[in-house]
Amino acid sequence: MDTQNVTFKLFVADSASAAPHDVTRAFHRWIQERALDELLIDVADYAHVHGGPGVLLVAHEAHYGFEHGSDGRLGLKYARKRGAAGSLGERIGVALKKVVRAARLLETDPALALRFRSDELRFSIEDRLRAPNDEGTLATVTAALVPVLEAAFGVAPALTQAQRHGQAAREPFAVDVRLPGALSLEDAAKRLD
Repeated sequence: MDTQNVTFKLFVADSASAAPHDVTRAFHRWIQERALDELLIDVADYAHVHGGPGVLLVAHEAHYGFEHGSDGRLGLKYARKRGAAGSLGERIGVALKKVVRAARLLETDPALALRFRSDELRFSIEDRLRAPNDEGTLATVTAALVPVLEAAFGVAPALTQAQRHGQAAREPFAVDVRLPGALSLEDAAKRLD
Protein backbone atom coordinates (compact mmCIF):
# COMPACT_ATOMS: atom_id res chain seq x y z
CA MET A 1 0.00 0.00 0.00
CA ASP A 2 1.60 3.24 -1.15
CA THR A 3 0.41 5.97 1.18
CA GLN A 4 2.19 8.49 3.38
CA ASN A 5 -0.82 9.32 5.54
CA VAL A 6 -0.47 6.97 8.51
CA THR A 7 -1.84 8.25 11.79
CA PHE A 8 -1.75 7.16 15.42
CA LYS A 9 -3.69 8.56 18.34
CA LEU A 10 -2.82 7.85 21.96
CA PHE A 11 -5.55 8.61 24.47
CA VAL A 12 -5.14 10.62 27.66
CA ALA A 13 -5.70 8.47 30.75
CA ASP A 14 -7.42 11.25 32.74
CA SER A 15 -8.80 14.05 30.59
CA ALA A 16 -9.66 16.12 33.69
CA SER A 17 -5.93 16.69 34.27
CA ALA A 18 -5.26 17.85 30.71
CA ALA A 19 -5.06 21.56 29.94
CA PRO A 20 -4.71 22.27 26.20
CA HIS A 21 -3.16 25.70 26.81
CA ASP A 22 -0.35 24.08 28.81
CA VAL A 23 0.27 21.74 25.87
CA THR A 24 0.47 24.82 23.62
CA ARG A 25 3.31 26.14 25.75
CA ALA A 26 5.02 22.74 25.69
CA PHE A 27 4.79 22.58 21.89
CA HIS A 28 6.37 26.05 21.63
CA ARG A 29 9.20 24.88 23.90
CA TRP A 30 9.74 21.86 21.65
CA ILE A 31 10.30 24.18 18.69
CA GLN A 32 12.71 26.39 20.64
CA GLU A 33 14.65 23.44 22.10
CA ARG A 34 14.50 21.27 18.96
CA ALA A 35 13.05 18.53 21.15
CA LEU A 36 12.10 16.22 18.27
CA ASP A 37 14.31 14.90 15.48
CA GLU A 38 12.39 16.69 12.75
CA LEU A 39 11.75 20.19 11.48
CA LEU A 40 9.10 21.78 13.72
CA ILE A 41 7.47 24.81 12.15
CA ASP A 42 4.64 26.35 14.16
CA VAL A 43 1.93 25.89 16.79
CA ALA A 44 -1.73 26.73 16.28
CA ASP A 45 -4.13 26.74 19.21
CA TYR A 46 -7.71 25.96 18.21
CA ALA A 47 -8.70 24.66 21.66
CA HIS A 48 -11.39 27.33 21.88
CA VAL A 49 -13.20 25.94 18.80
CA HIS A 50 -15.82 23.34 19.75
CA GLY A 51 -15.11 20.18 17.74
CA GLY A 52 -12.03 21.84 16.26
CA PRO A 53 -8.56 20.43 15.75
CA GLY A 54 -7.32 21.32 19.26
CA VAL A 55 -3.69 22.33 19.57
CA LEU A 56 -1.53 21.61 16.51
CA LEU A 57 2.22 21.36 16.26
CA VAL A 58 3.03 21.59 12.57
CA ALA A 59 6.18 19.86 11.38
CA HIS A 60 7.56 19.48 7.87
CA GLU A 61 6.73 15.78 7.50
CA ALA A 62 3.80 15.47 9.91
CA HIS A 63 1.70 17.23 12.46
CA TYR A 64 0.97 16.53 16.09
CA GLY A 65 -2.40 17.37 17.55
CA PHE A 66 -3.60 17.44 21.13
CA GLU A 67 -7.28 17.06 20.33
CA HIS A 68 -10.65 15.52 20.95
CA GLY A 69 -11.15 14.63 17.30
CA SER A 70 -14.18 13.01 15.73
CA ASP A 71 -14.16 10.26 18.36
CA GLY A 72 -14.63 12.82 21.15
CA ARG A 73 -11.71 11.43 23.17
CA LEU A 74 -8.81 13.62 24.20
CA GLY A 75 -5.44 12.43 23.02
CA LEU A 76 -2.22 13.03 21.13
CA LYS A 77 -2.46 12.43 17.41
CA TYR A 78 0.48 12.01 15.05
CA ALA A 79 -0.41 12.34 11.37
CA ARG A 80 2.31 11.71 8.79
CA LYS A 81 1.84 13.64 5.56
CA ARG A 82 5.10 13.23 3.58
CA GLY A 83 8.59 11.82 3.48
CA ALA A 84 7.90 8.26 4.62
CA ALA A 85 9.90 5.55 2.90
CA GLY A 86 9.95 1.79 3.15
CA SER A 87 7.22 -0.79 3.44
CA LEU A 88 3.88 -0.10 5.09
CA GLY A 89 5.13 -1.87 8.22
CA GLU A 90 8.24 0.32 8.33
CA ARG A 91 6.15 3.49 7.91
CA ILE A 92 3.83 2.32 10.68
CA GLY A 93 6.84 1.65 12.91
CA VAL A 94 8.23 5.15 12.36
CA ALA A 95 4.85 6.76 13.07
CA LEU A 96 4.40 4.74 16.26
CA LYS A 97 7.89 5.64 17.43
CA LYS A 98 7.22 9.34 16.84
CA VAL A 99 3.87 9.44 18.67
CA VAL A 100 5.21 7.43 21.62
CA ARG A 101 8.25 9.70 21.88
CA ALA A 102 6.06 12.81 21.81
CA ALA A 103 3.70 11.36 24.41
CA ARG A 104 6.65 10.55 26.67
CA LEU A 105 7.90 14.14 26.33
CA LEU A 106 4.48 15.39 27.44
CA GLU A 107 4.31 12.87 30.30
CA THR A 108 7.72 13.89 31.63
CA ASP A 109 7.11 17.63 31.31
CA PRO A 110 7.04 19.01 34.87
CA ALA A 111 4.55 21.72 33.86
CA LEU A 112 1.99 19.11 32.81
CA ALA A 113 0.15 16.35 34.63
CA LEU A 114 -0.51 14.15 31.63
CA ARG A 115 -0.57 10.38 31.36
CA PHE A 116 -1.39 8.42 28.22
CA ARG A 117 -2.97 5.00 28.03
CA SER A 118 -0.81 2.22 26.65
CA ASP A 119 -3.62 -0.34 26.48
CA GLU A 120 -5.56 1.26 23.65
CA LEU A 121 -4.96 3.53 20.67
CA ARG A 122 -6.33 4.32 17.25
CA PHE A 123 -4.55 3.78 13.93
CA SER A 124 -5.86 5.33 10.74
CA ILE A 125 -4.91 6.05 7.16
CA GLU A 126 -6.29 9.37 6.04
CA ASP A 127 -6.09 8.56 2.35
CA ARG A 128 -9.42 7.25 1.02
CA LEU A 129 -8.04 6.76 -2.50
CA ARG A 130 -5.18 4.43 -1.54
CA ALA A 131 -6.79 2.97 1.59
CA PRO A 132 -10.56 2.68 1.18
CA ASN A 133 -12.48 1.80 4.32
CA ASP A 134 -13.06 -1.85 3.40
CA GLU A 135 -12.04 -5.43 4.21
CA GLY A 136 -9.12 -5.41 1.77
CA THR A 137 -7.50 -2.47 3.55
CA LEU A 138 -8.18 -4.12 6.91
CA ALA A 139 -6.34 -7.27 5.80
CA THR A 140 -3.37 -5.32 4.42
CA VAL A 141 -3.12 -3.10 7.48
CA THR A 142 -3.51 -5.99 9.93
CA ALA A 143 -0.58 -7.83 8.33
CA ALA A 144 1.64 -4.74 8.70
CA LEU A 145 0.34 -3.28 11.98
CA VAL A 146 0.17 -6.33 14.27
CA PRO A 147 3.91 -7.19 14.21
CA VAL A 148 4.85 -3.56 14.93
CA LEU A 149 2.49 -3.35 17.91
CA GLU A 150 3.57 -6.74 19.28
CA ALA A 151 7.22 -5.71 19.09
CA ALA A 152 6.56 -2.37 20.81
CA PHE A 153 4.06 -3.35 23.53
CA GLY A 154 4.86 -7.00 24.12
CA VAL A 155 1.31 -8.30 23.62
CA ALA A 156 -0.87 -9.33 20.70
CA PRO A 157 -3.27 -6.51 19.80
CA ALA A 158 -6.97 -6.87 19.15
CA LEU A 159 -8.06 -4.75 16.16
CA THR A 160 -11.58 -3.54 15.53
CA GLN A 161 -12.38 -1.60 12.39
CA ALA A 162 -13.76 1.75 13.52
CA GLN A 163 -17.29 2.55 12.45
CA ARG A 164 -17.91 6.26 12.67
CA HIS A 165 -21.05 8.22 11.94
CA GLY A 166 -22.79 5.15 10.47
CA GLN A 167 -21.25 5.78 7.02
CA ALA A 168 -18.09 3.68 7.22
CA ALA A 169 -17.38 3.66 3.47
CA ARG A 170 -17.12 7.46 3.39
CA GLU A 171 -14.87 7.73 6.44
CA PRO A 172 -11.09 7.30 6.33
CA PHE A 173 -9.93 3.83 7.28
CA ALA A 174 -9.36 3.42 11.03
CA VAL A 175 -8.92 0.63 13.53
CA ASP A 176 -9.28 0.76 17.28
CA VAL A 177 -6.50 -1.20 18.95
CA ARG A 178 -6.78 -2.90 22.35
CA LEU A 179 -3.59 -4.03 24.07
CA PRO A 180 -4.57 -5.71 27.35
CA GLY A 181 -1.56 -6.12 29.60
CA ALA A 182 0.60 -3.92 27.39
CA LEU A 183 3.91 -2.49 28.50
CA SER A 184 4.01 1.12 29.64
CA LEU A 185 4.74 3.86 27.12
CA GLU A 186 8.15 4.25 28.73
CA ASP A 187 8.97 0.59 28.06
CA ALA A 188 7.46 0.74 24.58
CA ALA A 189 9.64 3.77 23.79
CA LYS A 190 12.74 1.81 24.81
CA ARG A 191 11.73 -1.14 22.63
CA LEU A 192 11.04 1.15 19.66
CA ASP A 193 14.54 2.66 19.92
